[in-house]
Amino acid sequence: GLRLTGLSPDESLVEAVGESAGRHAVHCITNGFEPADFGAPAPSTVADQDQFVRIAYTGIWRDDYGLHDLYRAVALLQSRGQVGLQRLKIIAAGFKPGPAVAMGVGDFVEEKGYVPHEQATAMMSAADLLYLSVPLGYYANACLPGKLFEYMGSGSPILAVVPPESEVARVLNEVGGAVAVRPNDIDAIAAVLVGLLEGRMASVVSAKAPSRLQRYTRAATTAQLAAVFDAACGKSAA
Repeated sequence: GLRLTGLSPDESLVEAVGESAGRHAVHCITNGFEPADFGAPAPSTVADQDQFVRIAYTGIWRDDYGLHDLYRAVALLQSRGQVGLQRLKIIAAGFKPGPAVAMGVGDFVEEKGYVPHEQATAMMSAADLLYLSVPLGYYANACLPGKLFEYMGSGSPILAVVPPESEVARVLNEVGGAVAVRPNDIDAIAAVLVGLLEGRMASVVSAKAPSRLQRYTRAATTAQLAAVFDAACGKSAA
């Protein structure tokens, strides 16, 4: 019979489409990343007490989506007089500068505004930690932001502020290299930042699974789509 195929954000939405349409052969092909976009990751700066420890974020800023929780965690550590906090440098791109100053953490943040894709991927590769958030509400569980896949492809550790039952958490549990914290859990985010400053990220993030990461390369997702087309045309896999 006819198969319905979609380039869909995530498995949960694919299941919902299949149920509502009465079709069972619905295929989910996620976004992915291009390995050639990323060079060798920069060496960690954590061990060098004279250097910044860098957190990078590439994405938009909205009332329900952005760096709000991270900035609040930095403000919390600042109020506590956290040792070494002056080494923290948050580098953000993708939105108009201003929120960091408005939230009282401008000394720790460089908001670059809009940057070319090449600069954004370079930021990811050079970071000691990448910050990932999701929109609040229904999409907190259902969405898979495109930058998630580039974050994974960069090889840098990821701090994901997402619900534990979300699609983002599922993917990161699969590929590793991340630590997940619930949205609005400012104390938990602050604890991750302290671990970063103290050079303990290896014990904080989950172990990486390189073989599982490969399924999210552009070559792999293209092959998945080609296989669906072959099946629809009655061709067997080569």
